Amino acid sequence: MAVCNQLDAHFNHQRIDEKYDFYLIATIEKYIPFGAKCLDFSEGKIESLAFENGKLLYIMLKKGKLSKMELVKLLDNDKLSIKKTDSIEIPKYILFRLFLYSLNNFNSENLSFNNLTGKFYIFNPTWMKKNKSSFTAIGINVDNAMNIAVEAATFAKYSLFKESKKLKEYPKYVFANKSCSLKRVFDTQSGEVYIKKGIYNKAEVPFFTMSNEDIKNNKVYYLYYTLDLLKSKYENCICFNYGNLNVLDTIGVEKDKSFMVHALERIKTLSINIVNYVEGTEYEEEFLSLAKKLQERLEGQEVLIGKEIDKNKANILLIHNKEYYEQLEYPDPYKSFDRSTLIQCITVEDCAEKIIKDSEAIINTLIKEIVIKGDIINKRFISLDCWADYKFEDDWIFGKEKDGKHYYMVIHPDGSFDFYNRIDDFSSFDIDLLNECSDYLTDNKGKEKTIVASSNKNICVITRTNRYPLPSKEIFKQEVLSRSKQARDEFLSGVVDINLYEEETLYYSVGIKGSGMNTKIIRAPHLYKVDVISGKNVMPAILSTLSATFVKYKSFTVLPYPIKYLNEYILMTE
Repeated sequence: MAVCNQLDAHFNHQRIDEKYDFYLIATIEKYIPFGAKCLDFSEGKIESLAFENGKLLYIMLKKGKLSKMELVKLLDNDKLSIKKTDSIEIPKYILFRLFLYSLNNFNSENLSFNNLTGKFYIFNPTWMKKNKSSFTAIGINVDNAMNIAVEAATFAKYSLFKESKKLKEYPKYVFANKSCSLKRVFDTQSGEVYIKKGIYNKAEVPFFTMSNEDIKNNKVYYLYYTLDLLKSKYENCICFNYGNLNVLDTIGVEKDKSFMVHALERIKTLSINIVNYVEGTEYEEEFLSLAKKLQERLEGQEVLIGKEIDKNKANILLIHNKEYYEQLEYPDPYKSFDRSTLIQCITVEDCAEKIIKDSEAIINTLIKEIVIKGDIINKRFISLDCWADYKFEDDWIFGKEKDGKHYYMVIHPDGSFDFYNRIDDFSSFDIDLLNECSDYLTDNKGKEKTIVASSNKNICVITRTNRYPLPSKEIFKQEVLSRSKQARDEFLSGVVDINLYEEETLYYSVGIKGSGMNTKIIRAPHLYKVDVISGKNVMPAILSTLSATFVKYKSFTVLPYPIKYLNEYILMTE
C-alpha cells in the first residue's frame, strides 16, 4: 500500500459560515486586474484569496470584517461584480485553497507563509543567495481533483533583467518585515524588488532526501509540515486524509549494464569530436575534464578536441542552456545546428558541477545519447538493446502529437525501425493502424497523450496525471534511515522502482532505482494512466522498457524508451 498526494477532504460548512465570510469577484474583462491588491488594501482584513480562473476570484474574511458595500468601495472598479456566497457553494478545491492560503498570516521555524497573486509560497531565509540576487521558494497548491502539489520557484531581483514591456507586467514583491514575509508592490522603487523569474537555470529543491542531515529539507517534509499546520489551525472546520494506492507489482531491475555494453560497442565505430561552445575560460576546467574522462571511458579511442562541428564525426558540445540565451537575448546556437549531423549537447548550467563530482554518470549518459542519435541518423536499428530478446511477434508502435503534427516510430521484432509523420489532419498514412491512432490524437489535441500499440490492433494511450506516491510520514520519525528492501517497502512504497496499480484502469509510476538508491529523489514519481482504446492493455508486456536509465540522469525513464528515439526524431525534423 502506498500513500499518495490526492486528498480526501471534508468541510464543516455550518461552522465555517459562522466564522468566515466569502465573496466571489468576477469581471467582464479578460482578467481581474491587480487581483492580489486585496491583500494589501484591507490592512489584514482579508484572510486569503484564490483564483478559479483569471476572471473569477474568491476571497475569505473573518466574519463581519467587511460588508459588501465596503468591499465595492475598496475595489473601486465598475468592471467587477461582487457576490457574497456560502462556503458550500464554493468548489471544493477552491475552498481548500482559501484555508491553505490563509496560512500567509503564520510564521514558524524560520519559515514565512505567503499568499502571492493567488498562489501560496513558503520561504526560508537560508534559501536566499548570499548576494541576495535571487531566492528559492516552495509553492504548495491543490488542483480540481484535490491533488496536492509542491513545486520549487525562483524569485530574482527585478534590476537583473533587461527592461521590457513584458517584464513590467510581472507581479513585484518585497520583503515586508523581519519575519521575511513577502508583500506585493506596484512600482520598482520600493527597495529590493523581486519577481518570480529564474536566472539561467531552474530552481531545484529535492522531492525527498534520504539522509539524516537533510531529512527536513525537501518538498515532502514541507508539504507534511504545512498540511499538519493547516489541520491543527482549522480542526473544527476542515478534515482531510491522504489517499492510498494498491501496488499490484513492482519492477526494480534495470538494464543499464547491458545498455552500456551495447553502447560502447557501437560508439567504437564512431569518431568523436568535442567542442567548447562556451565563450571565455570560466568553464575550461570542466571542458578539459569532460574530454579526459570521455577518453578514459572509451579506453584509448581517439577523442579530438575541435573548434567547430565536424559533420563526419559524432560531436559533443559544451554549451549554455536555453534559459541563458533567452535571458541575455543572445542567439541560441543550438537552433542553427544541422539536424542531419550527429550532435550531442551538454549544458554547463545543468551539468558543470556533475562533470567534476560525478563524471561517470555524465559520461555514460553522453555515450548512450550519441548512440541513440546515431541509430536515428545512420542505422534505423536499435543498438542500445537487443530488441529481439523480448521475443515480440508483432510490430510495436509508439506515437505522439506535437504542434498539430503526428509522429510515429514502428519497431519490428528484429529491432529495426521506421519513422512516420503526418503534417496535418487532412493527410493520411499508408498503414491503417496509424490512421486509427491518429484519429484518437486528433480528437484529443493538447492533452499530452502518448500512443503505445501493437500491430495486432491493441491500442493504448498513456497520460501523465497529477497524482504521485509520497514517502510515509513515519519516515521522519526514524532515528536511523535505512535503505534496505524492508525499509523501502515500509516507508517508500511506490516512491522507488517501477510500480503498477489498478483502479478503474491501469496506472503505473516510475521512481528512482530502489536497490542502491541515491540520497536525493529529485522529482515526484507521477502516476501515468493507461487507457485501452482498442484490444487489450499491452502495458504489462512493454513495462520492462521503462527499466532503462539512459533517458534521465540516474533515473528510470517514465515512458517506454523508444519514445526517446521518437522525441529525438521530432527534434531533427522540426
